[in-house]
Amino acid sequence: MADDTYRIGFPNLAELTAALERAPAVVAEEMELFFARVLPHLQAEVVDRTPAAEGHLRNSIISRSEVSPASILGVVGTPLGYAPAVEHGTKPHPVNEAGILAIAEWAKRKLPLGQAVSAKTGRPLKVKGLDELALSVAHAIAWKIRHHGTPGAGMFDKAFTANRPRVLGEYQAAWRRIVQRIGAMGE
Repeated sequence: MADDTYRIGFPNLAELTAALERAPAVVAEEMELFFARVLPHLQAEVVDRTPAAEGHLRNSIISRSEVSPASILGVVGTPLGYAPAVEHGTKPHPVNEAGILAIAEWAKRKLPLGQAVSAKTGRPLKVKGLDELALSVAHAIAWKIRHHGTPGAGMFDKAFTANRPRVLGEYQAAWRRIVQRIGAMGE
C-alpha cells in the first residue's frame, strides 16, 4: 500500500461515533477492552511472521491504542525505516560494498557454510576459509538483488488477513456491549 497502512474496516462506525457522543465513557471503556484483547494478539502474529537476522525488526514491532472523544485508533507497527522493504520486497537495486559485507556477516550467522558448531555453546567455530566463503555467497546474493530485487515477507498483510475474522468478531462483541450498556443507561 502506498502509505504502508493496512486497515480493517468496521461496520457501524457512524453509530459508534454517535454512541461516543452520547456516552463517551462507555464507548471508551469498551474500545479500550477491545484493543486490549486484539492488539497484543495482532502484534504477536506479526512478530511470528517477521524474518529475523538479529531480531531488531521483530523487537521493534509494537502495538498501541488511543481512545478519546476525538478518535479511536489502534496501531500495530514499527518505527524502523527498512520495514516496508521487508514487508513489500524491493525492486532490483545496486548493493554497495558495505551491503555486501553485511550480507556476508548475515551468511555466516544464518547459512550452513561448512561451519563446525561448538557442542558446548552451540555457536559456530572459526573455520579456515569461512570469511571467503561467506563473501562469495554475499556476492551471489547481491547479484540476485541487483537483477531481481527481494521478495516481501508480507508479515503485516498476512497477520492482518489471517486475523480479520477474529478482530471483527471482537469488535462486534464490543459493539453489542456498548449498545446494551447505553440502552440500559437510557432506561
